[in-house]
Amino acid sequence: MSKSLGNIINPDGIVEEYGADTLRIYEMFMAPFSQENAWSIRTLQGGYRFLTRVWRIYRIYENKKEEKHIETKEEKELISKLRKTIEKVEKDILKIKYNTSIAFLMEFLNDWEKNLKDFTLSKYHAKQFLQILAPFAPFITEEIWKNVFNEKTSIHVSFWPKSNGKKQYEENINIPVQVNGKVRVVLTVPADNISEESVVKRALEEKKVRKYIEGKSYKVIYIKGRILNFVV
Repeated sequence: MSKSLGNIINPDGIVEEYGADTLRIYEMFMAPFSQENAWSIRTLQGGYRFLTRVWRIYRIYENKKEEKHIETKEEKELISKLRKTIEKVEKDILKIKYNTSIAFLMEFLNDWEKNLKDFTLSKYHAKQFLQILAPFAPFITEEIWKNVFNEKTSIHVSFWPKSNGKKQYEENINIPVQVNGKVRVVLTVPADNISEESVVKRALEEKKVRKYIEGKSYKVIYIKGRILNFVV
């Protein structure tokens, strides 16, 4: 853009039509600050749609009472993704990589929306996503923070959520299963459930393992979280 060429974009018009948060999201998402990029109304509208989806998903929590429930495997996986998103956004903000921070936020929102039919995140976790979005979209997050969650103080003086909280769920890990030193299958198991009993049980459910050990005596050698070997 150049003032002499007369192709300057007036931010006042953008703010009036799409809101200040949309302009902020677009400016930070369009490219790293060190690179040049062409102005695009289409991309700007993408930021507007993202914030519209955020607004829509938080309407679920209006007048919603928090109920205790047992977290499903799918919900634990989504919470794990949230923790990972918090960590990535925090690291990239410090590196002034705002475009990738927003990309992580958008990716998590996609995953969140996919699971809406089965469950909604607890208010505790929904607030965490709102907090890491706040530096990029300060106005909509403040509005939701106060009017949906009835918080008395500003979201911008709240504590940044920790990615290693008590309810952190690790990602799944892969454990190779060998029979006599030869890998027959690789199990994908939750990192919080890697006891020998659990992993052996899972391995014995696999046809590729059973065919080599059924009807035979064997010894189990297990290195926790790393490898399982059946010695026939």
